[in-house]
Amino acid sequence: QNFYDLSFNDLKTFLIEKAGIDNKKVKMRAQQIYSAVYKKGLKNFKDLTTVTNDLRKNLDNILTLDLPKIIKTEIADDKTIKWLLELNDENKNLIEVVLIPSKSHNTICVSVQVGCAMSKNSACIHCATGTQLLVKNLSASEIVMQMMIAKRYLNDFSDQRLIKNCVIMGSGESLTNYGNVKKFIKILMEPEGIHMGKKSITLSTIGIPDKIKKFADEIGVYLA
Repeated sequence: QNFYDLSFNDLKTFLIEKAGIDNKKVKMRAQQIYSAVYKKGLKNFKDLTTVTNDLRKNLDNILTLDLPKIIKTEIADDKTIKWLLELNDENKNLIEVVLIPSKSHNTICVSVQVGCAMSKNSACIHCATGTQLLVKNLSASEIVMQMMIAKRYLNDFSDQRLIKNCVIMGSGESLTNYGNVKKFIKILMEPEGIHMGKKSITLSTIGIPDKIKKFADEIGVYLA
């Protein structure tokens, strides 16, 4: 099971069902684990010293914290960084994630699809990804892991919050991968984890009418 696919409530359920954690202790254990990964940069469950050795070994066997392989790194004159990542899927698909610096903070731009579901839409001819056929929707974990690549690069695991904004403006049409994008945003906003506020997240869309209202009602971050 990929850890980055789990919301905080998902993790609690997982710990009860797969790790045998008692109901009375599961919230505390989930907080220890979630905080260690997202707030302290834990890379290996064997280093999670706040839990028992037996639980560490168990977590190491049933959960993975592995991130995609970085195939290429490009750094522009303005210090913007673009990573080409190889996913851990069957076809080793490639995606890009961009870290955009400014004087006071950093913004991350994440992708939601390999290719794009709107590739046949004439309104997308200005977009390089819009010329590529849809290969797959990214899972929530595959989007979260883009954030984790950037956080590890910056060592962004303190109260300083070096990455303050997330724009969902990389490859793909967000609203045609609705469920996974919604879950990604939920994980991003978890108080026990990264705890990014709604006003710090912007989702870009070409405009899918039936999904826009649903998105506004259910998620409510900025639309662009």
